[in-house]
Amino acid sequence: RTTPRVTTATFTYRWLATTPHRITKLYQYLLRAQWIAADTKPEDFLAIFSGQPSTARIKWTGSNLQLAYLIRVMTEQNYISTPKRVGKWTCVYNHFVDKNSRQLPRLNSLHIPTKSKLAVEQMAELLNPNT
Repeated sequence: RTTPRVTTATFTYRWLATTPHRITKLYQYLLRAQWIAADTKPEDFLAIFSGQPSTARIKWTGSNLQLAYLIRVMTEQNYISTPKRVGKWTCVYNHFVDKNSRQLPRLNSLHIPTKSKLAVEQMAELLNPNT
């Protein structure tokens, strides 16, 4: 078992230049759903999807399944991407922590959350400027 490498690389939101408010909308919905900590700064959340190097950390208070599926849906839909030679799980590992500020376990092997599948998909869809 290897430890994911440390990186300041972040996700790039595909339509950041034209619809950055979509990231803000996702942030607000995640706050309302209590899937991210109430003290999460909007600029930290935006930094993780800016494509620019960042040390920002988001305290994830939802389930690990929800986070893993959200990232999976957003990348499969090409709403977000990672820099070359940096995997999505490396970005997650470096920018999301659990409610106790500890690094999250490996998320790449988690399955689809049955109870919150639709909610996660709707949250991911907030990034789609065509909806």
